[in-house]
Amino acid sequence: MTKPNIGTVRKVLYFEQFDSVVRHVLSIGEDQELEPHEQVCLYIARQLFGCLPPPIGEADIHQALKEILPTLACALDEIDVEDVELETAVVGVADGRYITWTSQDTFLDVATGEKLEFLPRPPMTTISIDVYSVYFRMQEIYKAELEQEHANTT
Repeated sequence: MTKPNIGTVRKVLYFEQFDSVVRHVLSIGEDQELEPHEQVCLYIARQLFGCLPPPIGEADIHQALKEILPTLACALDEIDVEDVELETAVVGVADGRYITWTSQDTFLDVATGEKLEFLPRPPMTTISIDVYSVYFRMQEIYKAELEQEHANTT
């Protein structure tokens, strides 16, 4: 599978806080290729910045992403594209404030940093992000972008 660098990902997935996530959560250089879990982390970051309302700030989301990153690494770093029976790996957001993910038996309250066994009330809204689907979809997009770049240079 394709391993894009930051420049390619920035073109495809740009959002206002993109560079701060790269700097504070992933801590990687501009020309470094992104590992699968780093690619999906940036997609999840884009979604979180789009759905988590104030007063939840950038630092809160950075902390949440740092908590999720090891699970993404475990789920994606040894991904086998031929394995059609992948287990499910999901990141869920409830009420734009509480995040949970596969292998987690608690909810992270992004506003306070607390881990909760139960939500304080049934959620009004939920968003779920299928980690494997995001990864494979992003691979298609990156491959097309790299092919376009190559076509433009020849």
